[in-house]
Amino acid sequence: MTATLESPVTTTEPASPARVDPSADAAAGATPTKLVGGPFFADLVRAHYAWERALADGAEPARVAELGKEYDDALQKFQKVEGPILDAYWCVRRPSAVAVTEKRRTLKDRVLGEQRIRLHRLSNWLMPRSVQKLDLLLHECDEFAIRSEEILRGSPKRIALRSIYEVESSVLAFLERTGGRPSPAEVDEFVGCATRGLHAARECYANAADKVARMVYVSGLLAGIAAMLPVAVLAGIGLWIFGELHLHQAGTQAFFACLTAGALGAFVSVLSRMAAPAPIRRRNVPIVSAFFQVTTPRPRRTRQDAARSSSAR
Repeated sequence: MTATLESPVTTTEPASPARVDPSADAAAGATPTKLVGGPFFADLVRAHYAWERALADGAEPARVAELGKEYDDALQKFQKVEGPILDAYWCVRRPSAVAVTEKRRTLKDRVLGEQRIRLHRLSNWLMPRSVQKLDLLLHECDEFAIRSEEILRGSPKRIALRSIYEVESSVLAFLERTGGRPSPAEVDEFVGCATRGLHAARECYANAADKVARMVYVSGLLAGIAAMLPVAVLAGIGLWIFGELHLHQAGTQAFFACLTAGALGAFVSVLSRMAAPAPIRRRNVPIVSAFFQVTTPRPRRTRQDAARSSSAR
């Protein structure tokens, strides 16, 4: 029933660990941590732990079947809201887990290149109070996951969330491997290795976020240029309604030339800012503006305009 969801556990499973008792865990130094991800993930983790413990303890088949049905119901409820589970790490000592899900993409998501991937974590009663460094590491991973979910798109988003999943699952595996009571030296060594991996993921995130920001600017720029066409048409219709549309007059030609030059100037300015380093970007802005000010045609003053201005005086 869950063969496709089970991730192999690299540690040796303890012999019939005791049932979850919050008071006993609190006395042993464990502390519940916050739930990250979907609201139904906690129910799923507890159902999976109860079913797995029943199997490990050799419970009666009827009891195993009952717990298996509860787990299957919780799994269906969770996947209905969050989508299928791509990968998951289930703890065997305590009801804790971390998982990655992906919702089915809508038409809008396909057009925008979005992937609705989300990270879920529950580490209640597994995190000892004495390993504050691991708690801070998980907190950094959670913040990193939130930024990745909100900013990144497509494959970079998938890669970032899978990297965070690997770090968080390794934290849970480390706690199980050390029996929930690692020594300070073991914690320092593990946090150092995990921090280096997280730092590499942050660098990839920064590069991907910069590319995403450029694509957002370019898409907005193209949308603005596309909107200039109906604006020019509406302006021409307005001039035609009031009898001022004279395509061969210098004033009308200058109006549409300024409209086109302004759009091209904005396009070149934004592209130069995105493609060049910060000092060069600031230096290119006046150059581009001056170029289009010089090359934009100005309306010529005709004799009729001069006569009209003199008569008005």
